Amino acid sequence: IFSVMMANIVDVGKCDKKGYDLAELSIPTCRGKSNGNYCYPFHSNKIIQCSGGTMFVLNCQSGLEYNCRLDRCEYRGTRGNCRGPAMKQCRFDRNCRA
Repeated sequence: IFSVMMANIVDVGKCDKKGYDLAELSIPTCRGKSNGNYCYPFHSNKIIQCSGGTMFVLNCQSGLEYNCRLDRCEYRGTRGNCRGPAMKQCRFDRNCRA
């Protein structure tokens, strides 16, 4: 199983069954990213904080998701909650960008 997973991460030019580029499915990193909060890809209940290239992962309480617009954890389904495969950065004006 491990070798299959590694093959998927390394083979950047292929897509998974849902059509996402497998490069997007690899482990997130703060290398080369601006300081700030980011949506954690595919895990709406997690927050990535980047500081000087170092990544810190925080979890929302059970039943809550990180909301980029409000910069806090909110109930599921709230407008602005993080979704999908992208590691989106939350800007100071509280809008998300890819």
